[in-house]
Amino acid sequence: MSALQPRPGLQGRRVLALRVTQALKTGDLVKRARIPLGQLLALEAGQYRPGTWGTTVARLALALQTSTDYLLGLTDDPTPPPPAEAPRSLSPDTVRLRGEKVRRARQLRDLPASRLAADAGISPAYIYVLENNHAPNAYATTVAGLAQALRVSADYLLGLTNDPRPGALRGRP
Repeated sequence: MSALQPRPGLQGRRVLALRVTQALKTGDLVKRARIPLGQLLALEAGQYRPGTWGTTVARLALALQTSTDYLLGLTDDPTPPPPAEAPRSLSPDTVRLRGEKVRRARQLRDLPASRLAADAGISPAYIYVLENNHAPNAYATTVAGLAQALRVSADYLLGLTNDPRPGALRGRP
């Protein structure tokens, strides 16, 4: 990657802390987030799997009422995106990487696809695939890398909010 910080990944200790703070049992979180129990236990134990999908992070964020930016380590602010803009369903149709938002953010920054790819640590061909919604489920590390490179929130890229500002900037004038 260029001058950007290393890409964060899903922070299992944050998932565990939020679950405990909210007095949720593991089974309750598994049902809310629609993820396998083994995956949740591994994440909470710090056994992060690089192949964790961005949609898994989004589902955990919705279930824990936090932001994907927080769960990915992009911000220390656990405040969720504006609730009026968050989807009410955890269906695959609502929780996915939104290629049009990747493209829009890249174009607003006047960033060539090749530069975004270099900054996000992925190939230029994969930028094309993502922007055209040919791969609506990218790895969490890819979503985090794109969010950092585009200076937008992962929540925005995953369709959880229409506010592109990173979590730490939301709510500021």
